[in-house]
Amino acid sequence: MEIKTYNWEIIERSQWWYIITATIIIFLIAFSFIRWGLGAGFSVFFLFAIIIAGFVLVYIISQKKITMVLSDSGISIDDKNYGWGEIEWFNIELKDKKPYNIVFLIKSYPSIYTVIETEKFQEFAKIISENVPLTWEYERNLSFKLIKFFKLW
Repeated sequence: MEIKTYNWEIIERSQWWYIITATIIIFLIAFSFIRWGLGAGFSVFFLFAIIIAGFVLVYIISQKKITMVLSDSGISIDDKNYGWGEIEWFNIELKDKKPYNIVFLIKSYPSIYTVIETEKFQEFAKIISENVPLTWEYERNLSFKLIKFFKLW
């Protein structure tokens, strides 16, 4: 059995988020050039603007749809194979009472994927739960919560 997901968590952003982010980047670059023109030298604001723009660009460009395939021995996520013993637990995050993200704790590191095919997901999760414990106790740490609040990644 297989389902389609995104290669990481997709955070929905409004058009205003992009407009505000672009405005901040343009402001930082303009401010750094004004400072440079006044003889203040290189500005950290320019570097900060480039870093923000880089993160946004990488996020947009590197989103891709991947396939998760279940087998008797484990799960294949985008051509990476994990045995059932390598996955400590998994979690299902809901949005509007529908599965939105699936989280795996693989080798002590959480991997988050946004579900695309929700109609096949219930059967998919049932097969996983036969081999890996399902936890509802999963709570994201503060950095994940801040990233999600500001819709950064």
